[in-house]
Amino acid sequence: VLGDMRELGAQSAHYHAELGRKLAASGIKTVFLAGEEIKPAYDVLAKESGVMVKYSVNWRGFLPELKEAVKQGGTVLIKASRALNFEEIFKEI
Repeated sequence: VLGDMRELGAQSAHYHAELGRKLAASGIKTVFLAGEEIKPAYDVLAKESGVMVKYSVNWRGFLPELKEAVKQGGTVLIKASRALNFEEIFKEI
């Protein structure tokens, strides 16, 4: 579960797209993305076969799907800029 990296300034779109490329090459199966700045990562991942990707401007937009994924087991990593309040995800899942 990843969100905007708001510290990137003018290079934000470039680095978020690069994140998408690295995730696509990593073999990861499922990615949840939230925030306006992380949209370039979604655009890259949406084109890659084999990666299930969910995107919403706010993490609450994919919360039902995230809860279902957590029930299936595995490892969940959560990272975003503090401004996105991802700590609230822990309370929900």
